[in-house]
Amino acid sequence: MTQIITIICVLITLISVTSADTATCQYTNKSFKIHKNPVSKYTCELSLGNPNKFISVTDINGNHNRRTDNDVKFLILNKNSKLEEFSSIFCTKFPNLEAIKFENVKINEIDAESLQGCENLMLFHLKNNDIHEIPENLFSENQKLVDIMITSNQVTSLEQDTFEMQENLKILNLKNNKINSLPDKIFVALSNLETLVLDNNQLADLNPRWFKELENLSQLSIGSNRITDLPEGVFGNLINLVGLNLESNSLTVIQSSSFPDNTIIKYINLKSNKIDSIDRNFVDNSKLTAILMENNICCKVRITDMKLVNAKLATCYDNYEAAITTEALEMNNGKVFARGKYPWIAAIMKKSGNREDYYCGGVLVSDRKVVTTARCVHKYERSAYKPMTLRDITVRLGSHDLTATSENGRVVPKISQINIHPDFKINEIKTEYDIAVIVLDKPVSMSKFVKSINLMDEGSEGRDISEGIVVSYGYKENQKLTAKSSPKELSTMFIPVEKCIHKNQATVSATADDTFCINEESPDKVCIEDIGSGLYVYYQQKYYLRGMLSSVITTNTDLCDDETVSIYTDATVYTEWINSIPTATVRSTFAPANSDFDGRPIWG
Repeated sequence: MTQIITIICVLITLISVTSADTATCQYTNKSFKIHKNPVSKYTCELSLGNPNKFISVTDINGNHNRRTDNDVKFLILNKNSKLEEFSSIFCTKFPNLEAIKFENVKINEIDAESLQGCENLMLFHLKNNDIHEIPENLFSENQKLVDIMITSNQVTSLEQDTFEMQENLKILNLKNNKINSLPDKIFVALSNLETLVLDNNQLADLNPRWFKELENLSQLSIGSNRITDLPEGVFGNLINLVGLNLESNSLTVIQSSSFPDNTIIKYINLKSNKIDSIDRNFVDNSKLTAILMENNICCKVRITDMKLVNAKLATCYDNYEAAITTEALEMNNGKVFARGKYPWIAAIMKKSGNREDYYCGGVLVSDRKVVTTARCVHKYERSAYKPMTLRDITVRLGSHDLTATSENGRVVPKISQINIHPDFKINEIKTEYDIAVIVLDKPVSMSKFVKSINLMDEGSEGRDISEGIVVSYGYKENQKLTAKSSPKELSTMFIPVEKCIHKNQATVSATADDTFCINEESPDKVCIEDIGSGLYVYYQQKYYLRGMLSSVITTNTDLCDDETVSIYTDATVYTEWINSIPTATVRSTFAPANSDFDGRPIWG
């Protein structure tokens, strides 16, 4: 009797498990759209065995009416079900599926091989589930996909090759997730993409590389993120962009340089930002029919009558002109930018009695360390260059106007150490070991205007990037060397020292293994006042310090012209050394023991 009871219990358990893991299809014809095209297809409407529990489907039942599993084109899972995992059983059962919609069914995991076998799949919607990760190779066999929607889930990031086989994709919708970063080439294969939706994520920065290959994109929506800036050229390749949604971000400025020349944008939603200035060239050179500006600073209305656009945006235009003068826009050697865009820049000021003058640039790399060149912490005194003491310099952080008596957010921390690389020799023409770390007395508080930049390891793939930004307080005006009060940004290209185009013999003798040069074809030139200033690269959604300007070789000591060659210390070589500098408060005026001062010029 005991054995019989045991057998019955086992059978009951097996039946219970089987029913719980079995789904049932109701077969019918249903209409749906695949990229604007309505179609009617043989459909499986799936029901789970127990809608109150999470189910992992192992079998699918249902009765066809003179059809077979191979005829099923559309798969739907009824709402309010609980599917534990999206697995390969669906494509195994129905290999000719063209559309899958599993919405509001609590899926929390996707099997990396779940879509293998569905080579005809064109539409894939997983809306309002609990998915945290999209496997990198999920779509590797689905080259016919034209519509992907994975919205209202918990996705935080995507892998570089997620969409590498989706050349035919037209619509990609990833809104209402928690995406905070994307790889540089995440959309590189999507040359036919027409609609991209990234609303309501956690993106803080826009990377121009995301959109580089999206020439057919007509609708882009990035509302409700944390975007503060539109980088120059960020939408430059989107020549067919018609609609752009940037609602509910933290933008302050709209510049024409962010968009393609003669943009065909007709509709732009800028509601609920912090916009206080707009480049009139953007409006004049576009085909806009509507600008939504509600809840901004310089304009608070929706503009749909373009005859009134200039009157409505007059304050925005005036603010832009005031912030960025015509001279600054046309100058050959740098462009002003909104305060806080590069919050790690530092101004090294040389003291002279009660006066402070701008001397060199620097870069905040932590809450206690400012990196500059070793040359920037030497002074010329009594016919020789000597290391500066703590009494000789101050460091300003968060400053956008060096002539201002005070600025909101400016920090002038006390200095506790000046650390010059022990192998640097001031009397050497060769710019080797030209690096120094200024240690601050106390950690600085990070703010909108004061933040540290990332250091890059010598082995990082980011070292292969050849385009960067130099940010400096010094620049040339009318070919004369001057120092202006506000910093400028300069776009530049750089190359390894072995490939540097040597302008003269001084360049050859000045370079070293730990340096690189600016390409002669770079759009902007740097000048002597830029010494110590950082060169930054944008890599994996972050800015990194790539180098500091060490020397400028020029044929004319009073000019910065097309013959100028700029030599940079490669900061990545010294990341380990920078990190090794202790921050304990030691009142010191450290000088390298092997420095010999013979008074020779240090800037070529």
